[in-house]
Amino acid sequence: MTSELLYKRVAKWQSEWTQSTKGRTTKEFFPHVNERLKMKINLTKIFTIMATGHGKTNAYLDGFKIIEASI
Repeated sequence: MTSELLYKRVAKWQSEWTQSTKGRTTKEFFPHVNERLKMKINLTKIFTIMATGHGKTNAYLDGFKIIEASI
């Protein structure tokens, strides 16, 4: 893949990432696609839970009215 094509693909991905209303928690960790692509990350279950906000945390469970968060 040429570097120009790669640049265009990452730019399009960044535009879609920025405009999306989804992934708020993940965007806090990774606001810039090109910077994330440079990182070497060991993708573990715990990392994924923290980066996506989709773990069995009190806040997550409270959002689905499974438990009441204690604040």
